[in-house]
Amino acid sequence: MRHVSFVFLTNVSTPSPVEKTGVLIIFLIQGFAIGSAAFVSVALYGAFVFRLRVKTGVNILEPTTFAFLIIGCMIPYWFAALTMKSVGKAAGEMVAEVKRQFSKVDSKGKTLLTGSTELKPDSKTCIQISTQASIREMVAPASLARKGLHETQLPRRLVGGTASRHRRRHPGT
Repeated sequence: MRHVSFVFLTNVSTPSPVEKTGVLIIFLIQGFAIGSAAFVSVALYGAFVFRLRVKTGVNILEPTTFAFLIIGCMIPYWFAALTMKSVGKAAGEMVAEVKRQFSKVDSKGKTLLTGSTELKPDSKTCIQISTQASIREMVAPASLARKGLHETQLPRRLVGGTASRHRRRHPGT
């Protein structure tokens, strides 16, 4: 193993108490975020099982149950990714429109940013772009939420058939 020299650290000042506190706060916030995410995932799974009215219990050690549990855990991230992609595309269209408006030059050679009194911001076009993009781009996330989860009965499969077996045994629930 090679010896590492720390000579280069001699010119580095020691962190101030404020910097140390800032780093500590960042670590605490990250730990809180991770713990909250774990708690929310367990709570969502519990609510999911409760919503399906599973009375006998769910064995997550069954391979099918475990596989669909993993798939079910990925669905919120899939939805979030689709939503972020949609927001990114809509934001790109908005940036292009704002650049177009800022690049317009009036008869005196001024733009919106340099104090033109002739040019006015076109907020109607921006609102129209935002509305059209939100309708167009949110089709995929909405389809995932509506068709992917509700109409295909994927939630029942996410507990590995336990809920569907439960439903067959107790048709009145």
